[in-house]
Amino acid sequence: MKVFYLFIIIFTFQTFGYEKLLEAEVVVLEAPVFRIQNAKSQVVQYLRKGEVIRLHPIHDIGNPLEVNYVFYTNVMGSNELVDLEKYFIDEEKRIPFYKTIDRNGRPAFVLKQHIKPIYNDIREYKKLVSNYLPDQTDYRIQEPLPKGYPIFQPRGFESSFLLGVGLASSYQYQYANSPNSSNDQMSQYFTMNSFKQADDEVDSRLSYGFEIAVAYFKRITNFANGETGQESLTNFGIGPGLSYDFYRGDKNLLSFQGSIILNLINQYQVRVGTEKQKFKDFTLVPTLKTIYRRRKIIKDFDFTMGPQARVIFPGQLSLSEGSIDDNLQDISAFEKDLAVELSFMFGITNSF
Repeated sequence: MKVFYLFIIIFTFQTFGYEKLLEAEVVVLEAPVFRIQNAKSQVVQYLRKGEVIRLHPIHDIGNPLEVNYVFYTNVMGSNELVDLEKYFIDEEKRIPFYKTIDRNGRPAFVLKQHIKPIYNDIREYKKLVSNYLPDQTDYRIQEPLPKGYPIFQPRGFESSFLLGVGLASSYQYQYANSPNSSNDQMSQYFTMNSFKQADDEVDSRLSYGFEIAVAYFKRITNFANGETGQESLTNFGIGPGLSYDFYRGDKNLLSFQGSIILNLINQYQVRVGTEKQKFKDFTLVPTLKTIYRRRKIIKDFDFTMGPQARVIFPGQLSLSEGSIDDNLQDISAFEKDLAVELSFMFGITNSF
C-alpha cells in the first residue's frame, strides 16, 4: 500500500509540477552540460540544437509585469520582503549558468549563452535568440573551404620574377692596343622560375621546376687615338632547377635554389668606331641562389630577395661576324676564363 501511495505522489508531481517547469531551447549546435557551475568541470552530456530542456524553478520568476514581492528566506538568508524580479535579474547577470538535470536525473548546469528560456511573455522581446554569435560550438566546415583555411593542401606551382644587379662580367676582350681607360657598368639580370612541390607530404621541402634567365652587360673603353670601344654581353637561357626550403615559418621562408641554364643565346660583341666583332656559342651556366621570402605582403604575393652566383666555365666563343680595326685583333675565337659572377636579386613570388 505504501508503494502505491508513493507512486501516486510521484505521478502527481510529474503531471502537475514537473510539466510546469520553465523550458528552454538549445540555440547552439552542441551545448555541453556540466557537473558543476564551472566550464572546466566534467561534461556529463551534450545537447543538440533545437532540443528543449527544463530549468530549475529558481530561474522562473514569472511575468515581470506582475508584482512579485514575497518573503524569501531560503535565497536571501534573511526573512525580508524581496522583489524577486530584481533579485533574479541581478543573479542572471552574475551567474553564467542555468541549473537543470541531466539524462540520469541528477543536477547539472548549462551555459546561459547556449540556451534560450521559453517565457511566453514580454521577456521574449528582451532577450536575443542567441548571445553567443558566432556559434563557437559549430565545428562544421562550410564548403567550398575558404581560401587560406588552416589545413594542409598540396602546393601547386610557385613562380618568381626577379630583377638583379651585379659586378662586371668576367668577359674581357684583349685589344690590339691597350686602352687608356674603361668604364664597367653593372651587370643586369632577369630571371623567371617556377617550382612544384616534389610530393604531397605535408613536411616536403623539396621542389623541382625550371628557370629562364636573361643577363646583359656593357663596358665602355677609351683609346689614345680618340676612338671609343664598347663591349656588350647578352645571355638568354633556360634550364631545370631545384629548390629546397631549409626554413619555413608563417611569415618568413628561406630556401636554396640551384639550376643549370643552357644559354641558347650567348653573344659577345666588341665595337670600335664603325668596326665590330661578334662571338657566339652555347654554354651551360650553373646558377645558385639563397632566397628569402616575406610571405603575403600583398594578397598571395611574397616579397623575394637574395644573392645569386653564376659559374662561368672556361671555353671559346666562335667569331660569327667581324672586321679588323687598328684596335681589334685578327682572331677567330674569343677565350673566356673560369669565373664566378655575383649579383643580388629581388622581386616577387606567387603561389597558384
